[in-house]
Amino acid sequence: MQEKLKALDDLLKQIQTQFVKASNLTKEVIKLYDNPSGNAYKIKERANKLKEMIGKIEIDKSQYLEPVYELLHDADRLKDELRFEFGGELEKELKQRGFELRGQLPTLYANYYTIKTDFQAGKAIILFGTETLMSGIVLKPQQLANTIQEMDKELNKEIVPITQLLSYLYEAWKRTGEGKSSIIKALRELVFLIQPTKFVANPSRKNFIEYTRAKFGLDLYKLEKSQNREINGSKLSLITATFDATAQKGNYIWVPTNERGDGINYAYLTFKM
Repeated sequence: MQEKLKALDDLLKQIQTQFVKASNLTKEVIKLYDNPSGNAYKIKERANKLKEMIGKIEIDKSQYLEPVYELLHDADRLKDELRFEFGGELEKELKQRGFELRGQLPTLYANYYTIKTDFQAGKAIILFGTETLMSGIVLKPQQLANTIQEMDKELNKEIVPITQLLSYLYEAWKRTGEGKSSIIKALRELVFLIQPTKFVANPSRKNFIEYTRAKFGLDLYKLEKSQNREINGSKLSLITATFDATAQKGNYIWVPTNERGDGINYAYLTFKM
């Protein structure tokens, strides 16, 4: 393909000023073919511009357009190759780190995490259920896999032992003063309860223990898995969020139901006798 593009460049040079822009654009495409798969989207974009540019020139255009049409076809092939190679490499990288890759591009899943890819921008977004954990991640399989591994390690870090979480949550629920407490209100109280003594004595940023919505959701899942839901004769009950309640993130918490990315949005919690 590069040789054919060079031939097209020679043809364009035979004409004077009106072809200068088309010639320069062709050079850009030639350079992009040094890494064709990685530049698939850029090649497609410039091919469309080249087609439009040459189409406006009043000459016998067939000899110029023929390699451009072939270029457009090749660009589509390269896009497919890029996506296939990316998916295969990401699957391998994630498997080495203990994650199972599922789904179809542009949306993939790795255990709890959703990976939304944008090949046009060359970036990805990672979510935990409905929670965006990070955006603007470069679409490089190894880097993306490393990022997911680091996020997973951070999210699984034990801030409150699962054996103690229920008692903290029970106290947080009582502090809300509501029989059927907003799950967000309970989270606010829980965040305060888990802070160390040094934070109470000196409530500065360096003494504060962060406890995110995603972390809370994962801990609730672990609590459910442990089957440890009873305390003081009462049993923890989570209440599913209605469709209207999910309109704002401040009304619910997403909790996994398994390690394949399925989950439920909960709006309230209570302890029943």
